[in-house]
Amino acid sequence: IEMNRSFADSIGIAVAGEHYKAGFIKKIILGKLNRTSWTAEVKVPFLNFDTVKRGLTANGVGGGRQTHSLSLNGADGKSYVFRSVDKDPVKALPAVLRKNFVAGLTRQFTATQHPYGALPVNYLLNATSILHAQPSLFILPDDPKLGMFQKEFGGMLGMLEEKPKSEDAEHP
Repeated sequence: IEMNRSFADSIGIAVAGEHYKAGFIKKIILGKLNRTSWTAEVKVPFLNFDTVKRGLTANGVGGGRQTHSLSLNGADGKSYVFRSVDKDPVKALPAVLRKNFVAGLTRQFTATQHPYGALPVNYLLNATSILHAQPSLFILPDDPKLGMFQKEFGGMLGMLEEKPKSEDAEHP
């Protein structure tokens, strides 16, 4: 399958977390946090599955307790992960707290983080010998190239990172 040309080398407009908008009362009670960064429109390139990393193929869903992620194989022989910028910490809560006000409150605290914080941290860590992810910000196109993952991931804002191999982790 060839990627839909309307996405190939184009830029999209994305919002990291529209749901972090807050009115006066919510800001008084929970604070302003990084809400303006979460709700600002940003221009981001679409991930070109035909050219990035010599070509990418989606192969599985992942994610821990907060991040929604898609595993990808690159034609360059490496493995990658696309991680959503937005997080959902509710899965980290005990089951009894997932369906009440605690869940909504917990989601709001994601706005204490900066949605794009990993990008400047990457540049700082590049000056060290510390092993770290090398994230790049993209929008996953809502494209048939995603295969069975299109409905779940199409249009998602996230960061593409190489998955380190275990031997790489031992030798930074």
